[in-house]
Order: sequence, then C-alpha cells, then structure tokens
Amino acid sequence: MPMEPGIQLGIVYALAAGVLWGLVPLLVKRGLVRSDVNAAVTLQQFAAVGTLVVVWGIAFDATDLSIPLPALITFIALGFIGAFFGRIFLLKAIEQIGASKAQSIKNASPLLTGIIAVSFLGESVGPGTAIGIVLLVGGILLITRAETRLSRDDKSPLAFGNALLSMAFYSLGPILKRLGVLQGGAPIFGALITQVTGLILIVLLGSLLRVRLQYRGVPFPSILCFIGSGVIHALATAFTFLAVTHAPAVIVGPIWNIQPLVTFSLAHFALKGVEVVRLHDGVAAVLIVIGVFLLAWK
Repeated sequence: MPMEPGIQLGIVYALAAGVLWGLVPLLVKRGLVRSDVNAAVTLQQFAAVGTLVVVWGIAFDATDLSIPLPALITFIALGFIGAFFGRIFLLKAIEQIGASKAQSIKNASPLLTGIIAVSFLGESVGPGTAIGIVLLVGGILLITRAETRLSRDDKSPLAFGNALLSMAFYSLGPILKRLGVLQGGAPIFGALITQVTGLILIVLLGSLLRVRLQYRGVPFPSILCFIGSGVIHALATAFTFLAVTHAPAVIVGPIWNIQPLVTFSLAHFALKGVEVVRLHDGVAAVLIVIGVFLLAWK
C-alpha cells in the first residue's frame, strides 16, 4: 500500500533532523577541548534561539503571535523537559563520557516508553517489543561496561548518570511535539517557544544544576563550535516539529533517532586526537537504533 505524501514528507524532515542532530555532539566535544559545559550551554542556547528567530522571521509569518493556550503550555513544558533539563544533562554527558556514547544512550529514550507501557499500562509484550528492549538494554550495557573496564577513573560508572538522565527527559519529546502541533501550535513558532523557555530557565535556574552563563574568555575555536552546534541544533529541532506536523510521532520519532549512527560514523574523523571511538561503540549504536525501530513499529 503506497504511503501518503504527507507522511513521506514527515519522514524526509525526520531524516534531515537525525543527520543534523548527529553532528551536534561532535561540535560540542570539539569545543569542550578548550572550554567547559558552562560556555557550551550558554553559546549553544543563544545561537539556537537566534537561529529560530531568523527562520521564523524569514520563512514564516512572524507577525502572527496567536497560539492556542493548550499548545503554548505544551511547548513551554517541552522547554522545561528538553531544552533545559535534557540539554544540560546531555552536554555534561558529552564532556564526561564522549560524544558517541552520550548520544547513543540519550537516543535509547524509547526504552522508557516500552517499560512504562508494559509495567503500568498493562500492554502485552510481543516478540518485536521484547527484542527491541533486549537490544536497547544490550547497547547501553555494552557502552557502560566496556567504558568502565577501560577507564582508570574509579568514578566512571557515575559518569553515565547524566546520559541516563538526558535519556529520561528526552523520552517525552516526540509525544509533546506532536501534541502541541495537534493542539493548533505552528511548528516553527513552537520550536522557538521551546528554545526560548530553555534559555530563560538556564538564566534563572541554571545554578541549580551547577551551570552558569559564560561567554567571556572562551577561546575563539570553542565559540565557533558551540555557536555552530546551536545553529545546527535549532535547524534539527525545527525539522522535528515539521516532521510531527505531517506524520505521527510513532513513525518519525524512531527515524530521527538515527543520530547515534551519524555521530559514531564521523567521530573517528571529527574527533581525532580528542576522543577514542572503539568498535563496541559502533555496535552499541546499531543495537540501540534497531531496538528503537522495533519498539516503535511493534
């Protein structure tokens, strides 16, 4: 049965988002060589907001500020969950365990959806669901156990906490994006509201997560990396909102979760001399991506 044109367009947007998002951790890790998470959070978030303002102003009707209240509340909630908590924990994880590992663990977020559906909603576990959960868990264990054995840092198991927290917060992202669009929110305006909410929270509450605004004294190469990552992140975010406008989140969400494969594929070249990428990282990324697809299309 042929696929509807709208769903096809949603898949194209999701693929574009996945490729772009796969580039973000590489830029962040490269920038962190000469700087820290404070500068990464600050410059990336300002760049993301600025990029979406430009996109919204050029390509869409920036004079129309109307938005249904339910959609506004949903997008603000998404800003709390993704642009603030999820973003900060992910950047900290990239600093601690590396770009490819952090991205792979973060993108195992559908694992939580599967566990909740089985444990609390009484859904049955079919073969696809069971295999998907096993592959996701196996991918995460492969990353964490291998890294723990290879690390000389006794605290290395704790370093995965931030990656797991980012996975938890990002798990609700596709659903909230789809919900906000269905409630009448324009996709690009919704992306802008989400990122502005994240920026406001970083300014007001960042200290609670030991993150402070920092834009002075940052080496120029790091500035370029962090701003570049913010621009790419904003474009990828916009594509995800456009994707859920044309297709259900259950279809496009797994597609933009190809990010770990992009990150791993390019890490050897983009992070040469900065981060060691081993075969088991690639195997783990593949297991997680396959597991996501099995959970989504059970």
